[in-house]
Amino acid sequence: TGCVWEGRGGGREDCEAHSGECLFSPFSPLAVFQALDKYWHEDCLKCACCDCRLGEVGSTLYTKANLILCRRDYLRLFGVTGNCAACSKLIPAFEMVMRAKDNVYHLDCFACQLCNQRFCVGDKFFLKNNMILCQTDYEEGLMKEGYAPQVR
Repeated sequence: TGCVWEGRGGGREDCEAHSGECLFSPFSPLAVFQALDKYWHEDCLKCACCDCRLGEVGSTLYTKANLILCRRDYLRLFGVTGNCAACSKLIPAFEMVMRAKDNVYHLDCFACQLCNQRFCVGDKFFLKNNMILCQTDYEEGLMKEGYAPQVR
C-alpha cells in the first residue's frame, strides 16, 4: 500500500506516489508535500508526463483532469496555441515569442522580412503592412513609396 507516516493531525497518511510503490521509508526525513488533497514525499512528487521532480524548492506544479504536471507539460496539453505571423506555423503554448502589435512570432522568425536580419534587444524595427522591417529596408521603402513610419 505504499509508505505511511504520521500526518500533521496525528493520523497516518499514505504517500500517493506510483500507486503505492513508494520506495521511501514511512519515517523518511524527506519533506512531505500536499497536492490534489493527497500527500507526497519530495522525491515522489513528479510530473505525470515527463517525470520531472516537482517537490524541489521553487518548482511550480499545475493540476488539471486529476493530473499533476510541470509548467511545460501543462501548457503543452492545455495551453492556448497560435500561429506565427511570419511563417504561419503553429507556436506551442510553452514557447517563448516576440510580439509586435497583434502579431506573434517564433523567436527565430522575428527578423526583417526582406533581408532576414535578426534583431537584438534594443534594435529598432518597423511594421509596414504587417511586415517587420529593419531600419535600412524601411528607409529604402520610404524613399521609394513615401509611406509614414510606425516605430516599435
